[in-house]
Parts: sequence; structure tokens; C-alpha cells
Amino acid sequence: MSILPAAALLATAGSAHAGSGPWMVSPGDASVYVGTEYQRLTELVIHDDGVEAGTVPVDDGLESTGVVAVASYGLRERLELELEVPWYRVEANRTDGAVCSALGMQACATSQGLGVVSARAEGLLLDELAGAPLSLSVSGILRLGAFTSDTRARLTNLSEGTTDVGGALAVGRSGGLGAGFWSGWVEAGWRHRFPNTERRGVAIPGGELTADADLLGGLQPWWSVGPSVSLLHRPGGFDFADIDLSSPDRLAELRVLSLRAGGKLVLRSSERTSFVVSAHKAVVVRNNPLPFSLGVGLSVQPRRKRDA
Repeated sequence: MSILPAAALLATAGSAHAGSGPWMVSPGDASVYVGTEYQRLTELVIHDDGVEAGTVPVDDGLESTGVVAVASYGLRERLELELEVPWYRVEANRTDGAVCSALGMQACATSQGLGVVSARAEGLLLDELAGAPLSLSVSGILRLGAFTSDTRARLTNLSEGTTDVGGALAVGRSGGLGAGFWSGWVEAGWRHRFPNTERRGVAIPGGELTADADLLGGLQPWWSVGPSVSLLHRPGGFDFADIDLSSPDRLAELRVLSLRAGGKLVLRSSERTSFVVSAHKAVVVRNNPLPFSLGVGLSVQPRRKRDA
């Protein structure tokens, strides 16, 4: 297994763009985020029978560049709709290396196009502005990625080619800090992935647990900075030694874990415009790469005509 797949690549890595926690835009208001993302990996941590078996170099590395657009709209009081549309280009720096050659199925061919499109409806259950001790929201999420299934066997895939449904719970609080303010939030969710296949009675791919958290603060209202973490865990599946390398769903068979840590910097030119920079590095992984990711984006809330 020393040269076998650098799998679960970018399809299992969380997005690096700005999160919003339980807070949402006002009824009739909109918010638009547009950002660029870069990710690079050079090595993979593999497990066998639940025990770490080593780290495998991924030839000369794989890289992903992309653009993501997120639009949110306040449908009514305490109810927000959100649509996320990403586009990626994923390529190997060397296509004739040991890993790429061993896998076949155009494992390292360049892939580009739409990634997983996500739609979310989020409702605010508790609002700190209305006297609650914190803000609490619940979301329903639909993810569409079946159109990427033709390349799902590649290390450079755009996703594992499934449709997913799930939900998430977010909790957060904010307050004053000098002349500025602070905010902190945590979101945890579960998504059911309609399987492409089944092996040994196990759905492929299995359901996934996700979690994200930010803690940002600044002494002036025009900036905030702080730590950011994200978690992806797919408990069902197999370790590297047990996957079927001849299957187009070989990467989706993996039982994976990825915990990434980093930070975010938010610069505000006004209450409706923010510039966001984020950087993350995987710190705990299972059958997954150790990527470094960087995101830069702009978030804008256009003024409604009545505000002009």
C-alpha cells in the first residue's frame, strides 16, 4: 500500500470561506460573498485496521484553485435562504508519478467545473438581540453533486458524485470589546449521502458529521481576527488496505477524519462590506491528506431602495 491512493482529496475538505454562525440577514435584505480558494497537498496519512500505517508522499503534489459564490436572502423574520455555488480546477503537478500510475482510471487527470452546489434554509430559534442569552439556529441542507460522478474515481475529483441531505445546529454570541466587538459561534451537522453503491453491507459513501467554529474579535469595529477550526468525520467505510481499487467509488469507500485549524481576518470598510482572509492546515487526519488551504473573499450586503 505504500504508493496507493491519495484519496478523499478536495471532495472531503471543508470550505475556507467566511462563516456566519446562527446570525442572519433581515427580512428582504441580501448578502453576497464571492471568494477565491487555493489548496495544496503533498502527503497522505493512511490507516490500516484503525491504526495509523504511515504517511505517503503524493508524487509532486496536487493543487486546487477555485471560486465560490454564496448568496443569502432574508425571506422573513428569523428565516434565511442560502445558495452556495463553487467552481474548481484540480490538477496534479506530475501525472506519471508512482501514485498516479498505480491507480489508473485517469487518477491524476485535471478536473475542472462546478463543485457541490448547496442550498440551505436556516431558522433562528433564539436571538440574543431579543433578550436570549445566546443566538441559536437550525438549518436544513441539500447538496447536489451527482453531476460530477464521471470523475469521482480520480484523486482530482470535484466530489464523490452524490446527492446529500442533512441538518445543522448553530449557536453563537457576540459582545463589545473596547471600541469594537467580538463574536464566537459553533455549528455541528450531519448529512445523509444517498449512496452510489454498497459493499459488504456498507453504504458507499456513508453519512458524515461536520463541525465548524470561529472566535473573532477586534478593538476597533473595522477589523476582527481570531482562530477558526473545521471537522469532517465519515465513520462508515474502510481503511486503505480494504478498499476496492478497481471501483469508481474507491475514494468514497474510505472511512475518513479531517480536523483543520487556522484563522481568519475580517476587514470592514462599512457595516455592509467586509474583506475576509482565511488560512487552514489539517492537524488530525485519518485516510486523508494533510492540505494547506488559503481563502480570500469579499462579502457585501447591497442596500435596499428604501435605505437609499
